[in-house]
Amino acid sequence: MAISLVANTTIAAASTSNTPAVNTTGANLLIIAISYYSLGNPTTVHDSWGNTYTALTAYTQNTVGVRIYYSIPATVGPGTTFGFTVTDAYVSLEAMAFSGMASSSVYQGLVSGAGSTGTTVQPGSISPSGSTLLISAAGWSASATASIGSSFNITNQNNHSATSFGGAAAYLIQSSGSAINPLWTISGGEPLVATQAAFSGAAASTAGPTFMRYGFGF
Repeated sequence: MAISLVANTTIAAASTSNTPAVNTTGANLLIIAISYYSLGNPTTVHDSWGNTYTALTAYTQNTVGVRIYYSIPATVGPGTTFGFTVTDAYVSLEAMAFSGMASSSVYQGLVSGAGSTGTTVQPGSISPSGSTLLISAAGWSASATASIGSSFNITNQNNHSATSFGGAAAYLIQSSGSAINPLWTISGGEPLVATQAAFSGAAASTAGPTFMRYGFGF
């Protein structure tokens, strides 16, 4: 089964908020990426089904932080919302749901990140293996829009505002893993930070052809 984006949604707010609802039916990997005020209170993330999320390494540049979370969900379906719980963290949250992922050991144990005081940043190269989903996320503190290279697709982004930092998340599906280090670019010149992580797709079927044997009686 090929990796596929099932749904995506976003929210940007200073304190505890939830996204608009989406239908995550069929998804077996949920991703939440946030950018946030790194000197503020700790942020926790959740969804409306109560799935458990694993937090990957957080990266910061000045006051801007960015972090990716993932969940192998116990429950998915219509009306799924994603959210965060914190006070005055100025969060931009981007959520994605994917199908076609590995049923175990989905996280490949690869994560990288970097910050910049200019308009571009690369999170660092990672070398995944096999069928792979790459997730990259960026955060910034300027009134700016973001773009990303290396054929990544941005699902959602939020501009910097009085209630949140700027933030964006993007994905790339590879049929066979190869090293990649995407370039994020923003249209403003404020602190910018990015990260990326790799997740394994389901293994291709190795079943051989099926033969039918006929018996003849005499």
